[in-house]
Amino acid sequence: MAKSKTKTYTTSDLAKEFSISVVSASRFIQKHHFKPVKTGNHNAKYYSNSVYQEMKKYYQFKPNSEVKQHKNATKDDIINQLTARVNEQAEIIKLAFNFFRFS
Repeated sequence: MAKSKTKTYTTSDLAKEFSISVVSASRFIQKHHFKPVKTGNHNAKYYSNSVYQEMKKYYQFKPNSEVKQHKNATKDDIINQLTARVNEQAEIIKLAFNFFRFS
């Protein structure tokens, strides 16, 4: 009978698969006391499909930490924001003036 080949994963493979850092993948493996099924070149550790499945279960419901995309404010944006504030304050002053004038 032919021996069936099962897919193995390095820590880096697992990290890429679940969009996490290699450190996070290593900590997950250590926390759950997973042992590598083989060791490759340069001491690379290969983990079985069962480790992949456990990580898949764990990271399936964990929210992704999305990179926040922040648009740098331009001078025009700042001027527009400040102008809007000045206009709001001017309206408040008018309302207060009218309130006290007719009181």
